Amino acid sequence: MNEQPINAHIAAYEETYKMAWAEAPIHVQKMWTDAWKAAITQAIIIVETYRVSVCNSRAGESAAKWTADKLREVSSEMRDIGGVYE
Repeated sequence: MNEQPINAHIAAYEETYKMAWAEAPIHVQKMWTDAWKAAITQAIIIVETYRVSVCNSRAGESAAKWTADKLREVSSEMRDIGGVYE
């Protein structure tokens, strides 16, 4: 059984990905980039349209506001990571 830390596996995967990217023709790199941006854009839409339920209490309203704020932060981070702009 391989007991290397997960970071070693991630590093190995990233190195393989870099090699595959470097060897891919430009049109394939563009397809990969377009697919990445489309996937991130769809994920952002899902996060931004998530309906936060509000209970009939001050605590429920506070929790809903906190959740909505956090979803906006996640959406912003996804935009930064994915290179997607409004």
